[in-house]
Amino acid sequence: MSLDNPFLRGVSMHLQGNDDGAGFGVKGTSLNNTGVLGKSKNGAGVFGSSIGARWLKPLYHFTRLSALLTIALVVAGAKAQANGFYPGERIGAVSRSTDTLDVFTVDWFAAPWHASWDPSPKGWQGWYDIHVSNVHVSNGCSVNSVTAVSPTTGEFDLFTVDDNGYVYRGLGTVAGFYGWSQIGPLVVGPYSYVSAVSRSTGKFDLFTVDENGRVWTFSSSTSLWFPLPGIQASGGTPMAAASPVTDEIDIFVVDANGKLQASWWAPYLAGWTSWQQIGGVQLNPGAPVTAISRGSGQLELFVTDVNGNIQTTTVYPSFTFTTSGHPIFFGWVIGGWKSIGVAAPGATVTGVSRHPGQLDIFVVWNQQVWTQGSPSLSAGFNINSWRQIAGLTTWEGSAVTAVSRSLEKLDVFVIGFDNNLWTGAWEPDFVQPAADAGVSDWHVFQVKPPLGLPAYY
Repeated sequence: MSLDNPFLRGVSMHLQGNDDGAGFGVKGTSLNNTGVLGKSKNGAGVFGSSIGARWLKPLYHFTRLSALLTIALVVAGAKAQANGFYPGERIGAVSRSTDTLDVFTVDWFAAPWHASWDPSPKGWQGWYDIHVSNVHVSNGCSVNSVTAVSPTTGEFDLFTVDDNGYVYRGLGTVAGFYGWSQIGPLVVGPYSYVSAVSRSTGKFDLFTVDENGRVWTFSSSTSLWFPLPGIQASGGTPMAAASPVTDEIDIFVVDANGKLQASWWAPYLAGWTSWQQIGGVQLNPGAPVTAISRGSGQLELFVTDVNGNIQTTTVYPSFTFTTSGHPIFFGWVIGGWKSIGVAAPGATVTGVSRHPGQLDIFVVWNQQVWTQGSPSLSAGFNINSWRQIAGLTTWEGSAVTAVSRSLEKLDVFVIGFDNNLWTGAWEPDFVQPAADAGVSDWHVFQVKPPLGLPAYY
C-alpha cells in the first residue's frame, strides 16, 4: 500500500457462532451493530447492527426542526421532497438461512423499512413498510435504529426504541412480519440503542444504556430487565456483546470517563461478574466498541481511540473451579493493544467471519469504505493491509454493516450520499479487470427492490 494511503498518515509503522464442523460464522456484535453476522454452530443466525452517525446526534433536534420549518414555508405549488434513508443511519442486517439476506433501516420520517434477498430468480424484494402507529422510531441520532438477530433458523427478531423511550421487539418468519410488541415497562430514553446477541438456539439477550447512563440487560430466558450496576456511562452509549462460547456472554462498554469496561456471564456463575476495566486504551465517552469471535473461545476487540488510532486486542475471562465445583473469576486476560490504522476518533470498526478462523473488518475513513482480512488469530491485522472498496462511499461517522450469508461470501451495507442503500458483495471468484486479473474484488451497486420507497411530500 502506498504512503499516500490515509491509514498511514501520522501513524508510525507498528499496527454471529463458533464452528464445530456443523456451521460457520461469528457470534457477537459491535455495538451494531454490531456488525457481526453469519451462522452460529447451532445453526442460529448471528447478527450485527453497526453503530453509525455519531456526529448526527447533536444536530438531530435542529435538523428535524429545520425540516419542519422548511416544509411549512414551501410556497403554494412547490413540493418539498425527502425520499430515502437518513444520512449515516445504522443498518440492521441478518442472514437467517444460507444465502439469504434481510436488511432494515429507517427513513427521514422515522419509519423502519425492510428489504430481503435470496438467490435468483427472486433477488431483492421490498421495500416493505414495517412501521406501525405505536412504534415511531427515533431517527437521525447516533444510538437508535433497528437491531436484528436470528436466534432460530428462518426467523429474525428486531429490536428498537420508540420516541417515548420504550424498547420494542418485532418478529419475522418465512410467513411474514408479525408486528411489534413492547418489552416490559423499562424506559431507556429515545436515543438509547439496543444491542443483542444469541448465545444458543432460540435465545437472545439484550443490552442498553439508558439516558441516565445506567446499564440494563434483558434475557429471553427470564423475560425481565435487570440493571448491571457498578459503572456510569454516558446516556445512550452503545454496548458490545459477544458469545465466543455457547451459552456464555461477554459485554463491553465505554464509561463516562472514556475507560473500557467489561463483564461476563455464564450459566455456572451466580450472575454477572463485577465490571472490570480493560486498560491500555483511552476512548471518548460514548464511543462504540466492537467484539467479535472468529472461533470457539476466541474474542477480539476493536476501538478507535481519542487520537484516531484503530486499536485491537484479544481478550478472554480467566477463571478456575474449586474442588467443590465453585467457579472463581480472576479477571480479564488482555493480549495487548495493537494499532492497525487511523480513522476519525470514535469511528466504528465492524467485522464478520466468512469461515472459521477468517475475520474481515471494515471502517469508514474520508467517506470511503476500507477493509482488510486476517486468515487466523495468530496472523492478526496490520496497518499496511487496508484496501478501499472502490465505489462504496458514505457519510463520515457512519459504520459499515457486514454479513456472511454463506461460506466465503461477504455482503456489506451503507447509506450512500443519495440517501439510498448501497451494498458491496464479495466472493472468491469475483475478479478485477484484465490489469489485475486473478485478484478477488468487490461488486458495488445500489439496492433497488422492485417496490421502491414512496415519495414523501
